[in-house]
Amino acid sequence: MRIVAAALSSVLFLFPSIFLYAQTISSQISPPSFSSAPQLTHRMSVPPAPAQEQMPTPPPMRYMPGMEEPLVATGPVTEQEKKDLDAALAAFHDAPAAAGANGDFDDYAKPLLAFMDAHPASNWNTALLTNVGFGYYHAGAH
Repeated sequence: MRIVAAALSSVLFLFPSIFLYAQTISSQISPPSFSSAPQLTHRMSVPPAPAQEQMPTPPPMRYMPGMEEPLVATGPVTEQEKKDLDAALAAFHDAPAAAGANGDFDDYAKPLLAFMDAHPASNWNTALLTNVGFGYYHAGAH
């Protein structure tokens, strides 16, 4: 009985593979024909690189300790304005020590306000007014 069962199981196990082998032999498979494939008539070309634009020069800037924001000019400034601003910023930096213990932001801002009075059309004024406004805000002045 065991021999019959073993023979039957081997036949059942091999039957699908024998069946598939028979089907493969009976059908004729031909390789694909490439003669009808589309032919490329043009080559891919790389587009030219875009033209590089010249970037404008960055505006003049000053970083000053004690100021909320950096000073950025909104346009061109003269060399005299730069020198006068540097002098005003040095005086602003030294103002707390010069004013003493009773000094407040009104005393500290005087060099910056004097610069704006001397140069009413300067392109530094927007940045200076912003920082003076922040200074008055933080000092609690109205």
